[in-house]
Amino acid sequence: MIKPIDIQTIFLKMNEVGKEQNQQKELAAMQQSQEAKNQIQKEIMGDHSVNQARQDGESEKIKDKESEASAGGQEKENKERKNKEKVPEEELVKAEDPDLGQHIDITG
Repeated sequence: MIKPIDIQTIFLKMNEVGKEQNQQKELAAMQQSQEAKNQIQKEIMGDHSVNQARQDGESEKIKDKESEASAGGQEKENKERKNKEKVPEEELVKAEDPDLGQHIDITG
């Protein structure tokens, strides 16, 4: 049960409580805006600075694989050349256009 004296005290404190809640809301908004400013500054500094590249073992693995692939690729190319040489020219079909070189387009 609330007594009249309690209501008087509550009314007196309501003003203070409202101010405190307003300050808490403003503080949260100020903190958020400050964090946003800091993040923007970090991004700007990152854009204008030169960063050192990370060295990791993955790039070395890629280089090793590329060198192995190029050595293996040359062997494959040699085999393909030999296979092409074995195909007789009679089996190769050449497509020729009879109108090729007969017409000149001067319209532009």
